[in-house]
Amino acid sequence: MKYLSASILCCFIFLSSTVWGNKYYEGYLITSSGEKKNGMIEMFYGYDSNINFKEHTDGDKIKFKSVDLTEIGLYQLESSDTIVYRRHKAAAYTWGKTPKISKDEIWAYEVYSSEQVQGFYSPLPQVMHNAGAIRSWQMFSGFVKLKGQDYILNIVDLDEGMSDPFNTYDKQMRKFFSNAIKDICPIMVENIKKRKYKKEEFLIMLADYSETCK
Repeated sequence: MKYLSASILCCFIFLSSTVWGNKYYEGYLITSSGEKKNGMIEMFYGYDSNINFKEHTDGDKIKFKSVDLTEIGLYQLESSDTIVYRRHKAAAYTWGKTPKISKDEIWAYEVYSSEQVQGFYSPLPQVMHNAGAIRSWQMFSGFVKLKGQDYILNIVDLDEGMSDPFNTYDKQMRKFFSNAIKDICPIMVENIKKRKYKKEEFLIMLADYSETCK
């Protein structure tokens, strides 16, 4: 099994600091034709239809359609790690126990991988105010992709500052993941009821699933 490196996970705790204040990040784009472009990439969200790019800090802004890109890489300033975003077909539970697949693909990066399941994060706008969404990378949707699926399934929202006094998001994560695996691994469904995973334990839950449901 594979986890995203701790250095990458930790960086998102302070993405709103002055280090990231310019909203542009060193990285690269890969186009649908296979061309790789190194430069600066503006902060984006999972469902953004356009990605803004500069060849260098003082360069002109170039807009790429997300559908014309296959990969976005963001370089870690403090290490040699790279956060790699790819396009994925996404699904979510709306009504009932059958997930609805979106007609639009989203940007997400892998944070966990085993033979049984993969975990992904996709960035979301943090909060809303009268000027629009605060552009910050402190809130993410957590997705899973079970063996044999061709889409990633949204089961949890993660935010360092989110208030959840009634544990609604914890319960939602447990419910959605249980729905997804109930016909695959009933033992894990029972374990989820007993263990009562919290949203901060998203990756631990996936690791336990991988170990339990071999």
